[in-house]
Formats: sequence, C-alpha cells, structure tokens
Amino acid sequence: MIRKRFVLCLCLVVLGILQAAEVSDLPQVLIIGDSISIGYTPPLKALLQGKATVIHNPGNAQHSGYGIKNLDAWLGKTQWDVIHFNHGLHDLKYVNAQGKNTTSKEDGHIQIPLDQYETNMEAIVKRLKRTGAELVFATTTPFPRRPSGPLREVLEPARYNDVALRVMKKHGIRVNDLYSLVQGCPDALLLPKNVHFTKEGSRVLAQEVARHVLEALADTGPTWESLQHEPSEWMMDAKFGIYTHWGVYSVPAFETEWYAKRMYDEGSKVYKHHVKTYGDPKTFGYQKLIPMFKAEKWDPAEWAQLMKDSGAKYAGMAVVHHDGFLLWDSDLSKWNAKNMGPKRDCFGEYVQALRDQDIKTIATFHHIRTFNWYLPGVGGLGGAIKADLADTIKAKGWDLTDPQFKDLYWNELAGATYEDFLAEWQGKVREVVDKYQPDVLWFDGGSFREGDSERLVLDLLGYYHQRAADWGKPIEVLNKLPVTGRFNFPREYGILTFEEGRDRLARVERPWIDDMKISDRAWCYVEGQKYKTANEIIDGLIDRVARGGGLLLNFSPRADGTVPQAQKQALLGVGQWLKANGEAIYATRSWKVVGEGDESRLRSRQWKFGDCNGSDIRFTRSKDGRTLYALVLGWPKNGKLRITTLGRQTVIADKGIQKVTLLGQDALLPWSRDAIALHVTLPNTLDKNQPAYVLKIEPEGLLSLE
Repeated sequence: MIRKRFVLCLCLVVLGILQAAEVSDLPQVLIIGDSISIGYTPPLKALLQGKATVIHNPGNAQHSGYGIKNLDAWLGKTQWDVIHFNHGLHDLKYVNAQGKNTTSKEDGHIQIPLDQYETNMEAIVKRLKRTGAELVFATTTPFPRRPSGPLREVLEPARYNDVALRVMKKHGIRVNDLYSLVQGCPDALLLPKNVHFTKEGSRVLAQEVARHVLEALADTGPTWESLQHEPSEWMMDAKFGIYTHWGVYSVPAFETEWYAKRMYDEGSKVYKHHVKTYGDPKTFGYQKLIPMFKAEKWDPAEWAQLMKDSGAKYAGMAVVHHDGFLLWDSDLSKWNAKNMGPKRDCFGEYVQALRDQDIKTIATFHHIRTFNWYLPGVGGLGGAIKADLADTIKAKGWDLTDPQFKDLYWNELAGATYEDFLAEWQGKVREVVDKYQPDVLWFDGGSFREGDSERLVLDLLGYYHQRAADWGKPIEVLNKLPVTGRFNFPREYGILTFEEGRDRLARVERPWIDDMKISDRAWCYVEGQKYKTANEIIDGLIDRVARGGGLLLNFSPRADGTVPQAQKQALLGVGQWLKANGEAIYATRSWKVVGEGDESRLRSRQWKFGDCNGSDIRFTRSKDGRTLYALVLGWPKNGKLRITTLGRQTVIADKGIQKVTLLGQDALLPWSRDAIALHVTLPNTLDKNQPAYVLKIEPEGLLSLE
C-alpha cells in the first residue's frame, strides 16, 4: 500500500513537472478524455503549434466516476484557458462484478448507468466551471456493431450523449459534436470492428477539436455593450401585448399569486385561509396543490382567438413564477405541467395556437428570485436566511425543508445550493428558447448583475440573440425596473419596462412599455377582485403610445382555464375600439407634443387612467410623418373640441392643416384655427359613450417634429 501511494505521488510530481515545462505565454488548453482523445492529441498539438499549449490528462480518463476522483490532480495549479473534455465510452461498456471488461451481458452490467452518468457529469461540470476556463464538451463518438474489446451496444453513444447534452445545455457549455461528425462516415475513419480511429480519422477529429478550441479562445463572451441593439421594428409597431399569470397558485384563488410563500407565513391571511381550507402546511404543503391544477376546461385556441379579438400583437404567459412550477414540457425539472397537474405542454400548445392566429409570442420568467423565496423571514427577492430563523423553520416540519422537494422549493435548508439553482435557472430559459423560439423574453426583478450571476446572464442573453440570428427573425428583451429602483440590465439594453407605470417619468428617452394587470388586486385569478374596464385600458394605452411607449396587459384565468366574463368583456371592448381606431395606435410614433389636460389626475408613483375625460387629448403620428392623430379621451363638452396645443402658435407642418376627419369616416369635420386653439365640432350623432374619439389631421406637407 505504501509503495502504491509512493508511485501515485511520484506520478503527480512528474505530471506537475511536465505541465510546468509546457507552460508558456501561449493559451493553456487541457484535453480530458479516453484513448480517442489520446489518438487525436498529437495532430491537435501540431495544428495549434504557436497558438496554444495543448496538454492531455495523464493516461486514459476512463469513465466519469474515475474522472471525478482524478479531476483535481489533472487540473493541477495551471490556469487553463480552455478545457475540452469527454466521458462516455468507458461509462457505457459492460464490466463484470469485479469491474473487469466483459463481452457478455449474462455476467456483466453497464459500468456507469445513465442516471449515475448524469449525476457524475453534473459534478464534473460544476468543478470545471470553477476553473474559469472556457469549457467545450465533446460528444462520445459512434462505433460499428459488436466492436472488438468489451461489450458495447451500438445505440448507447446516442443515449449517453442525450444525457450529457442535457447537462451541458443546463450549464450553457459549448458542445463539439464529434458523434455527428463521425456518424456519416464511420467506415472511412474507424479501424475495422473497433471503437478507435485510423490515423486519418484522428486527424479529422483533431481538426474539429482545433476549430472549437480556437473559437473558445477567441470568444470572450458577450458584454452589455455588444448586446445593445436597435429595438425591433415590429415591437415598436405592436404597441399592445397580453400575457397571463396562471398556474398552481390559481387553485386556491385567494388573495395573491404569492400564495406559495405566504401560506408558510404564520399569522398572514393566506396562512389562516390555507389552514382552514386545506390544513396545516405541515400536512398539506404547496406541492400538494399541484394535482389540483388540472386546466380541465382550457382551450388554447380559444385563448388565442380572444387575444386576436382583443387587438394584441403579441401574447404569451408567465411560464414560471416564483413558485418554480413550469408551464412547459421540461427535460430539466420534473416539476412541470406536462409531467403533473394538467399533464399538458401548456406553453407549447398556446404558442402554436397564437402562431396560428399570426400573433407573436412572449415568455415571461419570474424564477430568478426563487432561491430561499419560500422561507418565512426572507424578502420577496429571495436571499439569505437569518441563522436564528433556520432552526425555527426546520422545527416546523414543513415540506419546505424536505430534501426530496429541494428542486421545487430551492432553499438551503432543503440542501439546495445557489450554484445549482443558477445553473438550472439559466438552463430552463435556454430550454424555452430552444423549444419554442419566443419573440420576446421578459424577466421579473432579481439579481441579474450581482456576483456570479452577471456572467451567466450575459451568456444567456447572448445565446438568445444568437439563436434569433439562426432563426432569421428579430427578437426583443424587456428590461424591468423593479422595486429596487435599478433596472435588471443596463438602461441601454432592451425595452425599458415599468410595472404599472411605477416610477416612470412623463417622458422616457428610450423605447419602453408598462406591464399592467387587468385586476385591482392580484396578477392571478383570485375570488372577489374587480377588473379594469375597456375604457380605462384604452385610455391608458393611448396615453402610453403618445409618450412613445406601449402596454403589456396581464389577464387572470381560473385554474380550470376559463376566463371570467368581466375580463372577456373588457378585452373584447379594447379589441372593438382598436379595430376601428388602430390606425392611430399601431405603427405610430410619438409627436413633439404628448397632449394636453390635467396630468396630475393620472400620476402618482404609478399611473392611473380611470378618470380621463374629454379635456384629455393625446397625439400620435404616422411613421411617414404625413398624418397627425388627436385622440380625445372622452366626449367633449357640447361636442366642441378646443385643442390649444394646435393653435397657430404651434408649427404643425410647413403649410398648416389640409383637412380634419374622424378616423374611419370620409366626411370632413368643420374646423377653424386661431392663435388660441384648433376648434373642431364633432357630429352630434356620434355615440357619446365611446372610450375615445380620434381626429385624423392631414397637414399640407410633412409634420413638424421639432
């Protein structure tokens, strides 16, 4: 035993000497792999001569379990720039009870089963990420049927690669797909009836590895500056979108979409309701509500039709809220709507229904704050748990601290780590991006630019932009201003977003939208709440568009998927008005003057539009600068408009006004203009209860914008 330890130590010393000998000013590249990578390392070194120093781990990296045991020794003290790694070929082979190679299933088993392989690859990736190197995973290469050596089944590389790729996607690791490279021409590259490659085959592999290594060395990763982009034209034209809060929290339909957190807060209204309705959280935790979320009456086509009839140009849903339950078919977490609850891919079905209606899609993510969020005493943005509270919470016997639920409740008392949480957080977003190709992403407030999260967020957003380029379509990211007063991302990135108009100034220099709930209380459906009228929603939309913004409206379905009639009525009222007057909203731009009227009635910390009237007027203009729209937010006194902003003191266009009509009607309206105002008389036959009236003012020449 002593001799073996001495030999091992001697090997590690020699390894350190060899590594030190090869260290230079060139980038340092570590290759971790089995005999396949041993074969392509010499030609790889030749290809990268003068560009990088290439070192292979000593000997054969064998299976993933062996890799975990030896990883620290292989990494040594070198500051690696790129690590190109693989395990798989030895994981999937058959060995006997003594761990020796075997050619028979009868006296053997696969060395590392798939579930253990996934666990091992998770551990390897986490350790490698701590090096700070650019990581490249190489897929396991295919081989012919019944190759020589230990038993390996021909379909196993694909199965093991699928598992490994799931891990890599979760962590945002780039992939060198050697499996696909070789699959098309194995006979030309592989030795006969062998897993190993010919000299030419090793050269071909080396070329592909060299390409990926050089790309990794050149890729410093996206920066906030590199991600800046002109806002998508379609988004600037859309003005109006609708999404929904719908999920497990819709089942109790009580008080708030934060039900999951507050049901564990003893003394709260939600806690008392939960105990009375379902029982003590000790015996009926939040996860027991999941089977009750059935969506049994949900028809995504019906929702999509409602969005169309409401005038929305983009629509979607909160695909995951703070509770962590996913509304899509996920390969990363079992806590998803396809696997339990509705047993349906809710977001996937809705996306298809929306696209059938030619409506663009939005996915909103609210889960970056989930870590420790459930725990009483932790703030709404998640964060650390106070030491004196930890023991108190554990003593409650709640499922929150049960390790079997740690990947739903995501807190340290259940054994979860923030590192694992962040990796899965971004993995889930990538999964939605890849599976559903949403046109817009929105993120609720959280820690996007703090500590380790910023690099991960930058890589994630860069990935979304790159995927959009692959799809050949423009996308957009909404950049929220949370209660912290600091935008999720730098102010120069994305479309600025204000919750209910909170803390938004009257004029915002960048493209922006407000997101607003249709109800007076919760974002999800709760019993007893009231809803905004179509009039209030329309007036708010008009005001926002006149200021250069837009509106993302949230509606609140019941847990069964039905939409309350009062919400339908409001949405359809908006759509009816937009059908007649959308020309003054869609594809317009703000004019040099927002409008006129007493703004103080609308604005406090948030903006409210329930008290607008005929004295409130807003302006928009066509993109080509040939039409000015004056939108009057109520019936004017005696049907006579006196628009002081458009008096002769204001330069409207080079040669003044040519004609004034009511939008959608050809008949000219009587008008006059003096030094005080533009005076217009509306037809007395008009319905005097319309949400707003739109004057189409056509100038002589182009509108003045200054």
